Amino acid sequence: MTTILDSATITDAYTDFVLGLRLESIPTEVIEAAKARILDWIGVALAGSSTPQADIVVATMAPFGGNPHCSIVGRGLALPVHDAAFINATMAQALDFDDAIDSCLNPSASNGAGALGIGQWRGSSGAEVLTAFLAGYEVTAQIARKIGRLLQAGGSFFCTGITAPLGVASGASRLIGLSPTAFKNALGLAGTQSAGLRQTLGTMTKPLMSGKAAMNGVLAAVWAEGGYTSSERILDGEHGLAGAFLGESLSGTAENLGRNWEILKSLIKPYPTCGGFPAAIECAMQLHEAGQIPTSEIDRVVVELAPQTVLGAGIARPVGAEAGRLSAQYVVSTVLTHGAIGRDDFTDEAVARSDIQELLKKVELQPINTGVSEGRVRVIGTDGSEVERYVEWAKGSSGNPMTTAEVQSKFMRNAVPVIGQERAATVAEMVTNLERVDAVGDIMTLCA
Repeated sequence: MTTILDSATITDAYTDFVLGLRLESIPTEVIEAAKARILDWIGVALAGSSTPQADIVVATMAPFGGNPHCSIVGRGLALPVHDAAFINATMAQALDFDDAIDSCLNPSASNGAGALGIGQWRGSSGAEVLTAFLAGYEVTAQIARKIGRLLQAGGSFFCTGITAPLGVASGASRLIGLSPTAFKNALGLAGTQSAGLRQTLGTMTKPLMSGKAAMNGVLAAVWAEGGYTSSERILDGEHGLAGAFLGESLSGTAENLGRNWEILKSLIKPYPTCGGFPAAIECAMQLHEAGQIPTSEIDRVVVELAPQTVLGAGIARPVGAEAGRLSAQYVVSTVLTHGAIGRDDFTDEAVARSDIQELLKKVELQPINTGVSEGRVRVIGTDGSEVERYVEWAKGSSGNPMTTAEVQSKFMRNAVPVIGQERAATVAEMVTNLERVDAVGDIMTLCA
């Protein structure tokens, strides 16, 4: 087992970062990246508000929601903060259209729900919520950077469900104003609720894990405020988060806090599917446009993607919309056939199309051992001819990021059908100037 370091080198460093972070000390590019992801979060949550997952969680939880004070995005109702965080995070992940890091972590689904929910409840300003969101995002991502791939490489765990509760608790603790000791207890309460199994990927349960991460992180901070205690060494104790799951420590992560900003490396998705697919999608688009080998004459398709994507999102025979979103075989086959892919391609009926199902049987996945942003698609014809395309930096990745205009365009496409043009435009303007918004609850009310 890796030596577990003393808490002063890890837990205290995380505590100092979360509670000591100040907006004026954060680089401008990081602030702009955070605002872009908050806007994207609102948009994908609105788009996800009409999914079956949203219908079920709202219908089953709303009747028990006394003392409502937080808006449910796109549903026109309010619930207590922990319930609202759960539902909003679940909706934000429902379409797999939310941002991603290394295709194994979805940081904003839960952190956005937690920060905006607590912010609305406690009357926080936009600047306070922006800082809290960034604190939670970085805690989630730094922990995931160390243990996320290892968790998924082991074949059993879903990184977001394991790491995001601690990020949400971090952002919530800032907004609530916890003391350092209470914050460490909140981390302990959040960490002991970490959970998420890869067996459920490709089902309705994947977004539920983001929802539970948001709920559990919020509850951890609220309980700690009330005096509930826990281990103050959940980050570095021998049986803490990394020790329990991997026999590892989180040494080397604290040094990156506030220096090596993970939010600058995350992908804002241009397509509503796994964050490891965009490069392959763009390769397939180029091949479709070239039209050198018609789909009727394809013998075999080889798709090269990052190893963690092949492991976690290679459902070979997808059945239903949720499985289709995590099937590189389905996604590439759809693009090779139609030249594009969008939300309409992720329905049970679309995934069941006979022509796509026949083609995806010819698709094989292979790992590409460099970066998650890249991919290669090679098509072999029945006559032995071959064509291929390679993309190093997919759209939305850190090497080819979406512009501000592109992020806002994506937001408007997701938001306008739910809350209308005028309200959507107002929300976009407020998030663009979030550090000058007096009460973040005004944004959430517009989105309800």
